[in-house]
Amino acid sequence: MFILPEYPFSIFHQLGFKAFARSLNPEFKFVCRTTIKEDCMKIFEKEKSKLYDEFDKLQCRVSLTSDMWSSNRNMGYLCITCHYIDDNWKLQKRIISFMHVEAPHTGDTITKVILEKLYDWNLDRKLFSIVLDNCSTNDVIVRELQKIFSAKGSLLFSGDLFHVRCCTHILNLIVQDGLKELTAIVYKVRETIKYVKGSQARLEKFQKIAKQVHASKQSLIDDCPTRWNSTYLMLERAYDLKDAISRLAELDNKFKHAPSIEEWENVEVILECLEVFYDVTEKFSGSKYSTANIYFNDICTIYVALKEWLHSPYPFLVSMAGKMIEKLEKYWKITNNILTIASILNPCYKMKSVDYFFNLIYDAEFECELKINGIRNVLRSLYNEYVVRHSQANQGTSCFEIGGGSGIGIHNVCVSKGFTSKRLASARVALDQFIEESSSSVVLKSELDKYLEEPVHLFKKGENDSFDILEWWKVNAGKYPVLSMMARDILAIPISTVASESAFSTGGRVISAHRSSMKSSTAQALICTQDWIRNKMIGKI
Repeated sequence: MFILPEYPFSIFHQLGFKAFARSLNPEFKFVCRTTIKEDCMKIFEKEKSKLYDEFDKLQCRVSLTSDMWSSNRNMGYLCITCHYIDDNWKLQKRIISFMHVEAPHTGDTITKVILEKLYDWNLDRKLFSIVLDNCSTNDVIVRELQKIFSAKGSLLFSGDLFHVRCCTHILNLIVQDGLKELTAIVYKVRETIKYVKGSQARLEKFQKIAKQVHASKQSLIDDCPTRWNSTYLMLERAYDLKDAISRLAELDNKFKHAPSIEEWENVEVILECLEVFYDVTEKFSGSKYSTANIYFNDICTIYVALKEWLHSPYPFLVSMAGKMIEKLEKYWKITNNILTIASILNPCYKMKSVDYFFNLIYDAEFECELKINGIRNVLRSLYNEYVVRHSQANQGTSCFEIGGGSGIGIHNVCVSKGFTSKRLASARVALDQFIEESSSSVVLKSELDKYLEEPVHLFKKGENDSFDILEWWKVNAGKYPVLSMMARDILAIPISTVASESAFSTGGRVISAHRSSMKSSTAQALICTQDWIRNKMIGKI
């Protein structure tokens, strides 16, 4: 009761609560806040031990998100969340740290905190990626972590796939750049709203006019300049009420900022464009999606739309699209590989989405082919690394998959460790097997080749948004033991570090006043335990 809804420990001293509790049970014994706090801390330690055991048994890798929170007392808190797919192929996320970090929040300081927590939870050798937003501090964090873990050989693909940039933050930056081209129109709409709401008489007059023109809504809404979605919603409502605004301008000589007919046309165009970003951002920051596999198609759709806007008859849209494309291309090269592979691991698309969208995005045929082959090479190299690691884990030998694309033979060459006569004999047997297989006309195909060559999973009617990719991999894990291990790690990568509303904001996240007044260790215990208990309760109540 105290952990989940964040009630203060002092609630037992409040008369209303005492009256409520006694109405349920007159014999109820009230305890002091110290006892309540101690009981909460015991629950924290108990749940932490359970989670540690769960992490210890995990046969997959995990990904992290990390972001800074602030309090009303100007204290900084670093929130670290662990994302993974459990043995039942269910997507999980757990907060593993919510620590107060003294200013300045430098890259070196935050790196040390993340390292400390990874070691504390024994997750340092199970790390696949870290998802961060785009700031110079985070670049330092990634560089330092890559250096440490690459030296230990614990990162896959030499750490090149380790850093994933927060996709909602990228979209936010793209839209903010685009909105700079719309300053004049946005200014007029804001001034219109300010004027209408400037007096009760004008507001009532406007509402009366809105009813006369049969508008579905009678009130305008303000926006928060740091949240672009609120600007989108402000423009959307204003456009719905454009007839009422125009009529008010005709009746009120003091009203000077009503948009013209041409400007309302521009607002309509803006809304159609921003709707694409609005929908994708909400999708990326939603909690029900299976993360990384949804990224590629939506980002490509935005990319293609931006290219089309470059040929728009509206000059402001051409200028806006140019700035947006410039920003998108800055991050496309950085984020592209691992999240494109995540799309390929969706059996409904495989390489089809890559082939389709790359042909639309890249004008030159040779450039398109080069990009597609580049993705294929990264995919195959990563898969081969999983083959080696899977073999080492299960057999204690080093197995290397030799071969390339579809139609090329794949051979497992097992090199035994040590130089005993028995192991030398084993190596000779393996060599003989390799010679026999390489001389045979029979083509052996890898799991990856088989997966890519088999037909895509076709959506049933109405299944597009409800297809459960994790359930598909759970069912097919026996058929693709190595590839499913790779899919389990990659599909757990979150594409956003933030929840829905925060995804549209340029500001930070804020801890509640009640929690920020506590000791840092107490606040961490309550926030982490709240997250752990809530995740266990999902679907049970």
